[in-house]
Amino acid sequence: MPLENYVPIGFLFVLALFARFFAKSWYFPGAVFPLVWSVYACMPVLLPGFPVWDGALWWIFFSALVMVIGSFWGKMTGQTGFNKITSSIAFDKRLEFYKPTAVLLLCTLFGMGYVIYVESSNVNISEIGHYLPLPAKVFLIFLYLGPLLGGIIYSSGCLSSYRKLLCYLPLIPPATLSVLFTGRSQILQPIFYWIAGYFAIKVFYTRGNYKFISVRNVLGGFFFLIVFIFLGVILHLFRSVRTGDMFSASDKFYVFLNAASVTGFLDGWDKFKYLVFGNVYFFSSYFSLAWDLPAEPRWGEVIFSGPLSLFGIAPRTRFDNMIVVEDVESNVYTGFRPPIDDFGLGGSFGWWLIYGFVMGFAYGRVVEGRKSQYCIFLVACYVNLALFGGSFFGYNSIVFTYVLSIYYLYWSQVKQLEPLGYSDPSEMAKETAMMYSKTGFHRRNSD
Repeated sequence: MPLENYVPIGFLFVLALFARFFAKSWYFPGAVFPLVWSVYACMPVLLPGFPVWDGALWWIFFSALVMVIGSFWGKMTGQTGFNKITSSIAFDKRLEFYKPTAVLLLCTLFGMGYVIYVESSNVNISEIGHYLPLPAKVFLIFLYLGPLLGGIIYSSGCLSSYRKLLCYLPLIPPATLSVLFTGRSQILQPIFYWIAGYFAIKVFYTRGNYKFISVRNVLGGFFFLIVFIFLGVILHLFRSVRTGDMFSASDKFYVFLNAASVTGFLDGWDKFKYLVFGNVYFFSSYFSLAWDLPAEPRWGEVIFSGPLSLFGIAPRTRFDNMIVVEDVESNVYTGFRPPIDDFGLGGSFGWWLIYGFVMGFAYGRVVEGRKSQYCIFLVACYVNLALFGGSFFGYNSIVFTYVLSIYYLYWSQVKQLEPLGYSDPSEMAKETAMMYSKTGFHRRNSD
């Protein structure tokens, strides 16, 4: 990578440090956004021969800068000063979830219903434009809703130790679907939702004081990276031997078993690595064309393609596949492309300002410990980052997942305030964060 490319990357990292210093938390959207993108921007170093235009990196920096400005604006607007209690007694809150065990079991059941339907009806969900009846589309929502609620409920500590295992159950349907149809996103995206829900609730309980860098988080991140690479390579390998008319689960099993080998795994990684480390390169290739030949704005047809297609206003917009190397294609150009396609180069900054404001506003409400449903906005922010920018409102199943999870958190609102005996609410928050990071809150639900 040329030396001039490291300048905007360095500015991204400094911007992240600046936001972290004033927000006092890495979980603040305006801090974690430039931090993650400074890491992503370095990834093409691992792909020699795939140059990244420094202009694309500067565009990422200025977009992140506008997003950070919007997030601080939203944070100041969202915080009402509730924590500045004038009384001598500070209070803490506990979420009491509505029937968490039953909810987890139902989400798992409905998710498996979707898997059984697509397998038994010979629907190839890997094909673009495949048709699903309305009941199957409803069941599809639970493929994402279950893992999200699983992470939230697990993080809250409201279940006893052995019942906590139920929080992992909703990951079984997407894992099964991923194996049957060799789709990477079908298992990785639900895992992202589980993790994002886990951390969003920790931010809520600890008022943003939960440790970002800890032994547990580092080891967990390292473990997830290994799992991510392993699953991605294996599924990429299986996809290479999948045939269009192979719908039998038993047929798939034997074909995949024959394809599995150490040599095959290494060959699969040699191709899969472009999909892991090449996303900024893909955006750079797109941005160089968009800079020279700006297209007409689509005015929301990309960002809001899911709802627009649902109501028949506009057809779903799909990106063209970019051939990277032989047998490797990608249509992921990071989350910086949709705002440019929809609103033009200059107009995309308006999107990032609004996006930052909404996420900052939600964070301000969450760290006050009053509105747990705003945690879902943090989930959306964290998952979008994990997906190299995200699809925003591109898929209706994801939109309904957010809506239903917001409703569930609203239904499971805080039941009471408990006096903790602190005269300084900030001291209470720090003490609560330390206690929760070590043991969790063990208030049980009568489920």
